[in-house]
Amino acid sequence: MEENTKENSLKGSKALKKFLLIILFCVSAGVIGLGAGLWIYIHNADGGGITIPAFGTEPSVPARTNFAILGVDDDGTRTDTIMTGSFNSETGAIDLISIPRDTYVEMPEERMAILRAEGRWVPAGGVMKMNQVHHYAGPEHGLAFAVAQLEDLLGITIDYSARVNLVAFRHIVDALGGVEFDVPQRMFYRDPCQALVIDLQPGLQVLNGEQAEGLVRYRMADKYNPISPGYVEADLQRVRVQQAFLSALISQAMERRNLLTATGAFVTAIFRYVDTDFGVADVPKYITSLRNFSQDNISAMTLPVDNTRIRGQSFVQKREPDASEMLESIFGEVKYESSFGKQIMVLNGGETRGKANEVRIRLEEAEYTVARIADYMGARQRETRILVRRRGQGEDLLEFFNSAVILIDPQTDCDIKIIIGTDE
Repeated sequence: MEENTKENSLKGSKALKKFLLIILFCVSAGVIGLGAGLWIYIHNADGGGITIPAFGTEPSVPARTNFAILGVDDDGTRTDTIMTGSFNSETGAIDLISIPRDTYVEMPEERMAILRAEGRWVPAGGVMKMNQVHHYAGPEHGLAFAVAQLEDLLGITIDYSARVNLVAFRHIVDALGGVEFDVPQRMFYRDPCQALVIDLQPGLQVLNGEQAEGLVRYRMADKYNPISPGYVEADLQRVRVQQAFLSALISQAMERRNLLTATGAFVTAIFRYVDTDFGVADVPKYITSLRNFSQDNISAMTLPVDNTRIRGQSFVQKREPDASEMLESIFGEVKYESSFGKQIMVLNGGETRGKANEVRIRLEEAEYTVARIADYMGARQRETRILVRRRGQGEDLLEFFNSAVILIDPQTDCDIKIIIGTDE
């Protein structure tokens, strides 16, 4: 029993590692890729000798570009990380949805027939988990079949896709010369089974690739040598630290000096570890849209699911109507909603006592409804975070803060949650 528990813990840790790293890498790689394309264009115009397709009149770019990201396991066949997302060219916003690996899907007969003709085995009726599609389809069809399955599952059209080897994360961070980040607390953890050692001191510092990996993986105290405490809110707090690091990584990657000095390393990492149908020829039409990009405009969420058993197997299945509402809010037309009449919770995540009450007074004077105020127990961040249940909410609250970002969290325990940042 103890061995099974340990094995499950290791599997969970590895899967979580892949999930975290893929979020960090894919978003940064996408932005860096566009930035590198812009730099190449400028360099070429200056007679630098690098050639890409002539711009002429920039091709039009759709209001939304949908994409899929698959993070392959060490053997390159099973996809333990599956994400879809949408880029809004008008606002520069990126919305990401993580698809649970155990999501129930049925591969259609026409795709199964192709695999059978090649001598590959597929389960009866095409019943499988989403992360198995790439595995059963094999290296030749894996990416295309997984993308097609995502389109069936979500009811959307995917414009571009990428299959990523997660080794790239460390290379991206190292190519930047490290990422400056304010580590929120002492972090010490060892796991000989994974050859993992996390040993970070709190405070502002430059993290290299290996240290950055440790930062995004840290969650609990070392069982045998508890030098540092685990997170009070466990995975929830870890996600917030990851989001803060992602913001720092992208912000620093977009600085001109980094694009100029590290472009070669970025491009090498992307082409070595990423298989994608987004090519150099696609860069020109997205360059104008890149100017609107802001690291504050990234929202990450998970497809709502419920546990279920089908044919004796354990799956998760899309939970309706929550899943449809989330997909409509991201891939459909944005419907902006007023915050008047909604229940608002204000949490003081800053460093000034009484700040939550100050914000409550300001909001109530403007006739908003503040249901509760309290201290925030998670990691401190400079920016104020406004957590809402769907896209289009919370926009009218931004004016009340010096610097704030809206994050989508369909499972938030109130209509709107405001976590005050240290910049207020």
